[in-house]
Amino acid sequence: MLKFETSFKFQLLFLIILCIIILFLNINYEDKIKLVLSSMLPIYAEIINSAIERCVDLVTKEYNEIAKQAKDIGAFLVFISFLIATILWIIILL
Repeated sequence: MLKFETSFKFQLLFLIILCIIILFLNINYEDKIKLVLSSMLPIYAEIINSAIERCVDLVTKEYNEIAKQAKDIGAFLVFISFLIATILWIIILL
C-alpha cells in the first residue's frame, strides 16, 4: 500500500497528524481512543477500496460499467468512512 497507493500515503499522514492532535486534547482517555479508532476508519476503507480496484483491474482493463460501479462503490466506502469519522469527532469535541 505504501509503495503504490498515493491516497493511502495521504490518509496515513493525516492519521498521524490527527493522533498528534489527539494527544494534546483536553478530553478523557476513552474519548481519545474513540477518536483514534474513528480516524483509522478511512485507512481500513482505503485498503478495501484498493483491493477492489486491483481485483477489477485483474479481470478487465477495458471499460466495463459493472467494473466502474465496483470501483465507485469502493470509493464511496472511503467517503462514508471519512463522514463517520468526522461526525464522531464533532460529537466528541462538542
